[in-house]
Amino acid sequence: MEDGVKFCEDDFKHEFAEMSSETVMFPKYREKYIEQTQKYIEKALEAKKISCKIDMGERTIDVMTNRSTRDPFIFVKAVNFVKLVSRGVGIEEAMKVLEDEYFCEVVDIKKMASSEKVFEKRRDRLIGPKEMTLKAIQILTKCHVLVHGKTVSIIGSFKGIEEVKKIVVDCMNNIHPMYQIRSLIEKRKLEEDKSKEGEDWSRFLPKIKKSNKKSKKKVVGRPSGNMPLDVPKRKEDIEMETGEYFVDGDFDFEERESSRERKKKREEKKKRDVEKYVPPDE
Repeated sequence: MEDGVKFCEDDFKHEFAEMSSETVMFPKYREKYIEQTQKYIEKALEAKKISCKIDMGERTIDVMTNRSTRDPFIFVKAVNFVKLVSRGVGIEEAMKVLEDEYFCEVVDIKKMASSEKVFEKRRDRLIGPKEMTLKAIQILTKCHVLVHGKTVSIIGSFKGIEEVKKIVVDCMNNIHPMYQIRSLIEKRKLEEDKSKEGEDWSRFLPKIKKSNKKSKKKVVGRPSGNMPLDVPKRKEDIEMETGEYFVDGDFDFEERESSRERKKKREEKKKRDVEKYVPPDE
């Protein structure tokens, strides 16, 4: 293990007081693969002194300890091994979980998205074109990562799993994986540089920003309160303020009177013209 402590079977000479068992179900699309690799699954668990029973009819795998089992934690690892195989991980990669140096975690990413469309878009972003983003993550973290369906399966060391999990969670929260990938590249370079030991690395790491952040437009509306908006002044109002309205008032009055008289004459003429075409009473 990472702390240097390894399991020694000689330290546990007696069998367990109670046997443990757990049933793991696998989907129909994995039925053919598990049927083909059944003997390899049983052999891998048998090497760790764990019993296994595969029921193809019920599509279940029973994992059990036996009288020869001595490692208290191997049962948990065996269950994780079977779960990974059921979720689409190849048996060669899943078998690593049975070793002391490897661990695993399954991250449910479906619950992190607000809609199906957003989920698919961000999952594709995590995988990247031609799986290039996923391959970069695996190389930098030295973990096996499988994005399958609504989950992400991670196999590796504790440190690597935490790094991958952070990338996955940030990606589903609309932070592009490239920010974390660049950060990991810089960290690997700084780890090799002995002169940077004990220093604060934050100034060397790229700043993480959210992508596609929509800026809210400021809505300019009517100010609060019951006072009306400023109304533009009329020509008459401006003339009244300057005094021009009162100086030319007589002229304006005469003009208005003459226009009324002309209008009245036009109406009378129109009325006379209409009367010409009215037929006389019989």
